[in-house]
Amino acid sequence: MADHKVDVVRGFGRIAGVKKISVQAWESKERVEYEARHAVAVSTGSEPIFPAGIHGLQEAKPWTPREAVSTSSVPEHLITVGAGPVGSELATAFVGFGGKVTLITVGGEVLGRFAPEAGRRVRDALVKKGVDVRLGTRVVKVDRKGKGRLKFSSLAERSCLGLRF
Repeated sequence: MADHKVDVVRGFGRIAGVKKISVQAWESKERVEYEARHAVAVSTGSEPIFPAGIHGLQEAKPWTPREAVSTSSVPEHLITVGAGPVGSELATAFVGFGGKVTLITVGGEVLGRFAPEAGRRVRDALVKKGVDVRLGTRVVKVDRKGKGRLKFSSLAERSCLGLRF
């Protein structure tokens, strides 16, 4: 992230004004205020949810959002299973860093729990940036094929996506 001039701060934060946040880092008593040029993304943290019914997913040791934002390098190809806010955000970040990104969702649209127009606009923006968006696609199997190589099998398209990272 540092190579792309992105600051990742883990701690306790609050919105301090328009395009401003105030953060108290994990092991600090001091608060630091940040001002963004364009926007502020507040990632409040959560526990990752592994989709049920994907054979071999946990054994393949996939990244959770925490590993994705902690990496020091951009993978050759990032496949994101799930096109909610977190999956869409990661796709946006990694394609912006120059990586190849495939975003897969079983639903009929990105951000399926939000207004259809919002999902369509986010999908259009992702596609314009170069993200391969696969709607209506259910991942059924993930195989680890040696060090750093995964194979995703898709039910809807009966195709496989190779991933190397």
